[in-house]
Amino acid sequence: GTSFKVRAVAGGVTYADATVTLTGTGAGNAGSSHEVTLKFMGNVITPTATISDWTTTGTGPTADIPVEGEHGNMYIKDITLNSSSSVTIPRAGGTFTLVAQTKTSPTSNISWLVKDADDNEVGRSTSYSAYNTATVTVDANVNAHWNATRSLSLYWSCYGSEYKQYDGPYTLKQSGNIESATFSVGATSYSNEVTFEYGGFRTLAVDGTWESGDKIVLRSGTKVQGPYALSSEMVITLPANTSTADTLNWEICGVESDGKYTVTGVSLQQEKSTDAHSSEWKYMNGVLMKFAGRTNQQNCITAATNDASSDVILPESKYLTTAIYNALKAENAWNLDEEAYMWRSKTRTSGTSRNGAVHYNTNTGKWGDNYVNGGNNTCVLMRIL
Repeated sequence: GTSFKVRAVAGGVTYADATVTLTGTGAGNAGSSHEVTLKFMGNVITPTATISDWTTTGTGPTADIPVEGEHGNMYIKDITLNSSSSVTIPRAGGTFTLVAQTKTSPTSNISWLVKDADDNEVGRSTSYSAYNTATVTVDANVNAHWNATRSLSLYWSCYGSEYKQYDGPYTLKQSGNIESATFSVGATSYSNEVTFEYGGFRTLAVDGTWESGDKIVLRSGTKVQGPYALSSEMVITLPANTSTADTLNWEICGVESDGKYTVTGVSLQQEKSTDAHSSEWKYMNGVLMKFAGRTNQQNCITAATNDASSDVILPESKYLTTAIYNALKAENAWNLDEEAYMWRSKTRTSGTSRNGAVHYNTNTGKWGDNYVNGGNNTCVLMRIL
């Protein structure tokens, strides 16, 4: 209903029942919030009651904190962090703006603390532009040489009350040494954090803060690749993922001085196998390559034509890059000759269309046009993803 009775006994005085009448749109309806003020005057209670509107800055569950003294309870319905539900602070520290949605306008600033998983204070509100809007400063994440991205928790207080953890929906994190890693070469079409199933070389772009000489490994279960010297652009190698059911998750771990690994909180994925011939091919930093043995030029052409993968491509010069040259030189298991055949088809400047195998010089990294060499050399087939 829109009214109810209040009876109080205090200081040996029994106050007569007082009727509280609720006013405003939706008075007495389920889900409506009301602010009720009771004044004790002699032995009489004088009540007033009105509906109190939310200060709208977002949506979410209601949290409340008891406040000692005359202020009663302060309610927070929702918060925003930099006008979002989530924010990630750099490893070196930083600030963000926190806005609290409150039931009533506070007459004192709402103060905030930031704590890590070990309950250490690592941040605090440092300035205010309104009673419910604060600038929160987070300290640098430098307690150890290698730091993982860490999740942080918010605690709040008003009118000097004890701090209470805010349990509404939000995400607050702080980066470790490595803030992000993506495949600049070798990424799938749908995500730069996912690479193909094929084993071989690809290039990582890494963003973060580290020291000269720092190294990382990539770890998936018991499989470990590396260590690699950490840089903003780095070539790594991954084994083939032969599982047809599971995508591999590769954790990036920092290498400590004692050889142990520290998780950085950043990871990459490798697709599950969908190619029946995936184990036969190497991903060479932009193209798939396959060692087809030592053959003469014509047999290399035949091997490309008859390959079971059926999509051996006719590479253009744009695919024959320094990155591929370096990957080929690194693949010592192929035992490349000074000249290696690559299958291609090209219309020569004379206008004559010729199928053949281009010659590749592993010493100079240069590709020769279609010239005759009667001996047997390394035959390498190529595919483009």
